[in-house]
Amino acid sequence: MKYYHWSPSYNRESILSQGLVRGVYKSADGYDFVAKYVCLSSSPFWAWTLTKNFRSISSEWDCYEVTIPPGARRTNRLKEGIDEYRVYKNIPPVRIKLVATTIIHGESK
Repeated sequence: MKYYHWSPSYNRESILSQGLVRGVYKSADGYDFVAKYVCLSSSPFWAWTLTKNFRSISSEWDCYEVTIPPGARRTNRLKEGIDEYRVYKNIPPVRIKLVATTIIHGESK
């Protein structure tokens, strides 16, 4: 199964060379978000919905198609009405493909 992940385009070089790495990230509101997992979804639409708290007013974003590594533990939140999969392992670049880029202008949160 393919999964999807959106990230600001300034992360593109790092994602394509190092993969999707768990860690500490800044939200659009400036707070630190500690990710013990990589957040994915089953469609680009749902993956985009999950980025809402991280989008700045105007920015460029990339969408990646992801294949989960063998043996990676994942959980989902479908029972909560959220199409989110949490993968508790870094995802190497060989399992990631850049599929789209978008620019948002003045999107509110």
